[in-house]
Amino acid sequence: YLILFSLHKKQTLECKSQPLAVRFTSDSSVLVLAREPEYLLHFNTTDGASFNDISQSSCLTKALCKVAQSQKITMPATTLERNDYGECTLQKKEDRKELTAQQNTEKGGLHWNDPGRKVTAKKAQARKRHRKKEQQKADGEKQTNEEASN
Repeated sequence: YLILFSLHKKQTLECKSQPLAVRFTSDSSVLVLAREPEYLLHFNTTDGASFNDISQSSCLTKALCKVAQSQKITMPATTLERNDYGECTLQKKEDRKELTAQQNTEKGGLHWNDPGRKVTAKKAQARKRHRKKEQQKADGEKQTNEEASN
């Protein structure tokens, strides 16, 4: 199957903290995982154009918030990976190859999430440049030989 879609900004959804994850549901709702005290925000659309915050009346949001508060769950500040010093890092760690190898064996795989893909792409680009350079060199020698024979 080939599925094409694009994202267009419809409106800004108010969230007191940095969203950790966003999910669109089949009933045109949007669920936003956030830090405490909200934990989960629930936005619903009635006209297909604008979203309304229904977190106060959503049984899912209320239940999750109640459990999280009773268990004193502390949400992370970010979903970014951390380095050995505990600082956020924007680069994927190379030691995730086991996870990506497992994902690649599943149908479809997640090759776009493979941290080694950049290394592979750089090597492929270098090979392409090398072939192009060799081709230009061969063309130059061919042209020189033709000029010499004339």
